[in-house]
Amino acid sequence: MAQVNIRHRVSASQVKSFLNNSPGIRRGMLVRGLATQTAAKQRLNEPPRRIDTGRLRNSIQIKEFTYRGGPAVRIGTDVFYSIFIHEGTGPHLITPKNASVLAWRGPDGMVFATSVMHPGMAANPFLVDGLERGMAKF
Repeated sequence: MAQVNIRHRVSASQVKSFLNNSPGIRRGMLVRGLATQTAAKQRLNEPPRRIDTGRLRNSIQIKEFTYRGGPAVRIGTDVFYSIFIHEGTGPHLITPKNASVLAWRGPDGMVFATSVMHPGMAANPFLVDGLERGMAKF
């Protein structure tokens, strides 16, 4: 069997220039980012579902940037409580910060307590799952 080997040396700066100036590569990154963003938003609607206002879902954004000389996209959120939804929480004690007692309306009227034990909540890894689902389309 005949075999031909062709080698061509390309400098790192040539590769970076190609990546930065290639609209097809940039578009491909953005399309994959959009698929990931869409899948992450859909994942928030699945169990364990914790949507009250939709603020977290609406905050999931795509940001284009350059990483090591090439185009990249980042999908994420700046909502402070997103880490607790994504990673879940363990059981923890809740105490009042600006008052002497906690208060809430119970089935039989107002309830007052100096502290309560929160049982924790299961994780909803919407960004990781969104990445896996989004990339499965390609």
